[in-house]
Amino acid sequence: IFQKAISSSSAYDEQF
Repeated sequence: IFQKAISSSSAYDEQF
């Protein structure tokens, strides 16, 4: 499962 979360700094944090 691959989850993408948006950071407050408008950056994408990818979590596997």
